[in-house]
Amino acid sequence: MRLPILHTRFRIFSANLLTKCSSRLERVFRGGRIALENSRLIGESNDFGKGNRKTTCAVGSSIAESTWGVHDLAGNVLHQAAQTDENMQSEAITTVTAYRLYLLRALYLLIAVGQGILQWPKLVHHSASWDLWHGVGVCMLAALAALALLGIRYPLQMLPLLIYELTWKLMWMLSVALPLWLSHRMDAEIAENVFAIGLGVVLCPLVIPWGYVFTNYIKKAGDRWK
Repeated sequence: MRLPILHTRFRIFSANLLTKCSSRLERVFRGGRIALENSRLIGESNDFGKGNRKTTCAVGSSIAESTWGVHDLAGNVLHQAAQTDENMQSEAITTVTAYRLYLLRALYLLIAVGQGILQWPKLVHHSASWDLWHGVGVCMLAALAALALLGIRYPLQMLPLLIYELTWKLMWMLSVALPLWLSHRMDAEIAENVFAIGLGVVLCPLVIPWGYVFTNYIKKAGDRWK
């Protein structure tokens, strides 16, 4: 990434140098046009002929067109260099390294295997009736494990799943586990789940590429409404 940035800086420097040279050339050409104009006036006064007058005007017009051509070239180079630099800075923010992608896949695999082993046997082989919220919890965690399998193949596209995982576990730790711990009323079942849920609260923020999330889910324009 360092070499392309240096190349872009060199293009910007070259464009600035070209602009300065074009300004100096413009002053030289302007002086030449004045000299040619004076020659044309002298030629008219001495009646050098119609052909010579046309040649002098054509040379002056050609010099003017060359000057503006140099200015246009310098402007185009500056614009392209600035646009390339902006694109490279945006790419540096939105590009996720292969190492980070492997970490994401490992986290998806951990969720899929860990929750899959716990929840899918309950869902498939349960015989007794579940109460409402116990059934909701088992089904939601089983669905989470199934969707995490997609994250192994599409780690960036499935990032909202990890954000959801972090959100619900953080909410549980703050609203359920912490008040029970502060009031010394934490039972064995809650204490057993604190480690597993707290592990997700620690791992998800470390693995999620927050620069990519900010660029693609917050800064990026939303989809159209119509």
